[in-house]
Amino acid sequence: MPDHAPLDPRDRVYPQGHEDDPAYEQVCQWFAKCARPANGLRPHPVYEQVPICARCDDKLTRLSAR
Repeated sequence: MPDHAPLDPRDRVYPQGHEDDPAYEQVCQWFAKCARPANGLRPHPVYEQVPICARCDDKLTRLSAR
């Protein structure tokens, strides 16, 4: 069971000061080949908070459950 709320695929991640500016929309950075827009941030064991999309977040939850 995840220790965080599910991500909303309609949400987007922007750097501070550039909220709602499409030119600064962050891309998911959790898995190497993912190019989807990030829907939130998740704690990473090495990089701290990393932008992640809802699909990769679901995949990470499934992999962590094993």
